[in-house]
Amino acid sequence: GAQPRPRVLSRASSRPLCSFWLLRGTRSVSRDDWLPRWRRHRTGQLRERSGRLRIPRLLSIVECGKNYEPVISHQVIPDLNKETSVAYLQKELEILRASNTKLQEKLAKEDKEKRRLKLKLELQEKAAEADIAERTAALVEEVYFAQRERDEAIMCRLQLALKERDEAIAHVKHMEMSLKMLENINPEENDMTLQELLNRINNADTGIAIQKNGAVIVDTIYKTKECRKRITAEEMSAVLEERDAALSQLTAEFSNIQCIKRNQTATPFQLHQPGN
Repeated sequence: GAQPRPRVLSRASSRPLCSFWLLRGTRSVSRDDWLPRWRRHRTGQLRERSGRLRIPRLLSIVECGKNYEPVISHQVIPDLNKETSVAYLQKELEILRASNTKLQEKLAKEDKEKRRLKLKLELQEKAAEADIAERTAALVEEVYFAQRERDEAIMCRLQLALKERDEAIAHVKHMEMSLKMLENINPEENDMTLQELLNRINNADTGIAIQKNGAVIVDTIYKTKECRKRITAEEMSAVLEERDAALSQLTAEFSNIQCIKRNQTATPFQLHQPGN
């Protein structure tokens, strides 16, 4: 496997010159050059005056003894020459190149997937828009068809109302003519009837016969008047009922027509609203 990059790891304790060190670099550390040549620049770093210590292999420095003198492990790695360092750097470069190639391939794959998802979303949006347009067209057609049916129904109702109105007017005229005929009763027949009654009164021998014939004349006149009044009242009542029914029906039809017109005026406005 590839070796990690050169680095310095450390954990220092609070005692002077007493530390745990795990170093990678190009030099080893001895007791003689510990104090004069090395110093702790920051916690976790061991620096030389000219720069950081670099050892490419493992070197362990264990905890100091009671006299605070560093104890170096007996496994000390010899220094590497320049060619080994160059080979190591080349190997590190190849590893970085391979990692960069993998990352580029992954990025290209992610970009391809992103474009695919974007195209899929665009197709879904177009399909949704087409579906909405189709539904809107179907709804508008349905509304127009319903309006046409309502117009036809309104025209039929108007024609029926006009026909009923004409029939009511004709019936009223007929009733008026009947009333006029009742008022113009033949006076000769009435005169003859009254004349006969009067003749009976004139020919009567006793007062009782005169009284009876007079009562008959009064009763006949009263019954004639009552009959005329009753006939006139019945005819007028029938005429007024028919007139009221016709007026009520016409009022209802006109109210229905106005309501339908308001609905027709409000329907296009509701269709163009955003929430519908």
